[in-house]
Amino acid sequence: MTLEKFEEACEVVGRVTTRTRLMYSQYFSERSGNKVYLKPENMQKTGAFKIRGAYYKISTMSEEEREKGINRRLEYAAQLLSEGRGKPSSVYIASGFRNRTHFLSAFKHKFGHTPSEHYANI
Repeated sequence: MTLEKFEEACEVVGRVTTRTRLMYSQYFSERSGNKVYLKPENMQKTGAFKIRGAYYKISTMSEEEREKGINRRLEYAAQLLSEGRGKPSSVYIASGFRNRTHFLSAFKHKFGHTPSEHYANI
């Protein structure tokens, strides 16, 4: 990755992340005999550091690439329902959707029926 791309990624990701500062840990410093600092990435909205790379990747994808990703997740949800490995009320989480309403709308748009209807027909 070039410096220019790195700086671009920092700018893009900075719009949606919380700046987390290093925190000195007296507990770990005393036990290790070194100065230990922690970076509390669990303070991000997602509770993890992975938001940075994932958000930047998605922000650089074409509309077609994003659509393919959504379709793969919807097909996975349909597969889980068809195999009885998920319930309509919770399969959206296992298939990578955070918002249940968005999932229900996208599922119905793709398959012509709701996840509940899909589940009932197995």
